[in-house]
Amino acid sequence: MTRWATKTLADVCERITDGSHRTPPFTERGYPFATVVHVDDDGMIDFASCSRISQKEFEELKRNDCRPLRGDVLFSKDGTVGKVAVIDFDADFVVLSSLAILRPKQAVLDQRFLAYALRSESVLRQAINRKSGSAIRRIVLRDLRHVSIPVPPLAEQGRIVKLLDEADELRKLRAQADGRTAALVPALFHKMFGNHASLLRAGSIVNVRDICEVKGGKRLPKGDDYSEEPTPYRYIRVSDIHEGWVDETQLRFLKPETQKEIARYTVKEGDLIITIAGTIGMIAPVRASLDGANLTENAAKLVPRFKGKYDVSFLSEVMQTPFVQNQIGLRTGQVTIGKLALFRIEQLSLPLPPLALQKKFAERVAEIRAMETEQANSRGRLDNLFQSLLHRAFEGEL
Repeated sequence: MTRWATKTLADVCERITDGSHRTPPFTERGYPFATVVHVDDDGMIDFASCSRISQKEFEELKRNDCRPLRGDVLFSKDGTVGKVAVIDFDADFVVLSSLAILRPKQAVLDQRFLAYALRSESVLRQAINRKSGSAIRRIVLRDLRHVSIPVPPLAEQGRIVKLLDEADELRKLRAQADGRTAALVPALFHKMFGNHASLLRAGSIVNVRDICEVKGGKRLPKGDDYSEEPTPYRYIRVSDIHEGWVDETQLRFLKPETQKEIARYTVKEGDLIITIAGTIGMIAPVRASLDGANLTENAAKLVPRFKGKYDVSFLSEVMQTPFVQNQIGLRTGQVTIGKLALFRIEQLSLPLPPLALQKKFAERVAEIRAMETEQANSRGRLDNLFQSLLHRAFEGEL
């Protein structure tokens, strides 16, 4: 194991500052104003979604050193700590104080090495342990300056960066492939059923209320809590619901006396769950293993009105397509508290082709979902490889 000199960020950076401590007025056009929410997990800045500020505001914030320069590294320090972005381009934008701007001394520290160091477990742990505050926990700059990182010679930094870049590139290629696979289901839907207009002409559009009863879930009675021990009574929360499936490994258990009070709010095999608060519009069919589980008040269930009218797997997949999700978005926007009302779910329109065609669509989607599962496993292996390399790099083991 190689032991390198450890230095604080203050030792190896010529400048450590942050963005604006006030939110300037926004305009329709102008210069991007980036915050922590505009930095994704891969370190990319989504300039398209940034609010815009006037040239006057931009020039003032630029004078106050809120504009990152080529060679800087951004590090999120408020709320979500640990997002990192490398500024290896020239752009006129400024940032909010949730982002720290670190300018490494080029003679001792490689920009990308600093970025990887800030993402490493040991350095990130130091930063998180320095969070303070009650309402919004954040890292103040004076504490950030004391965070220490290993600093090998520049040639060694370059070697480590090259290895980590190669591993990171594999992760990004995997993500790109996953994105193409995710587009297959909407493409299949369009190929088999056409667009909204063609479906209307074919007379195969129905409203949810025509084929389903929409019923709500139920919260725990006031003062009650989950059982600390497993019981026969499971409880499905929004966090357990994913696109097309429910994570049964994380379900909570109810006490018998609690379940007795909310026993009417259970799901059955063949129902369809839709989240209506928090993360809205997640859809999952109820499999046999979930029969009898209780459902949160932040989700609703679609119960079939007639037997043999639709295939639940088809309904699950079609409600995850943009065709239906766009309707959900529009109807959610009409609700001031950000909750999708049950009567609005009843109004959703969707195609209902012959049952044989539904089953054919569901079968082909199942093949795509199996491919996605394998890709997710591959992505997990690549993520683990990258994290292992990152850990070893800053332990001097590469």
